[in-house]
Amino acid sequence: MSVMIGPKAAFIAEKALSDQHAEVSGRESFRRACEATLLELVWTLPDRNDPVGAAANWQMIVGARSALRLLSSIADPAKPPDKPVTYNLDHQA
Repeated sequence: MSVMIGPKAAFIAEKALSDQHAEVSGRESFRRACEATLLELVWTLPDRNDPVGAAANWQMIVGARSALRLLSSIADPAKPPDKPVTYNLDHQA
């Protein structure tokens, strides 16, 4: 049986790449470049006054923010999911 590895896990597995990325993404210049990139995207969006065009612009901004967030955290190790709260529903007690 083969196990599929996601893109993030594969990136983290390449230690040299993930270490270099962690070093770069921790810099102030990287964060400023991400902010400037998002602002440039907003600046270059077409001026759309119709509801459909405004929604399309909004979706582009949300997608770009998501992509930048992924880019910034791709080298961070995945944390295990939190244990769900049972709210004292243990019926065996």
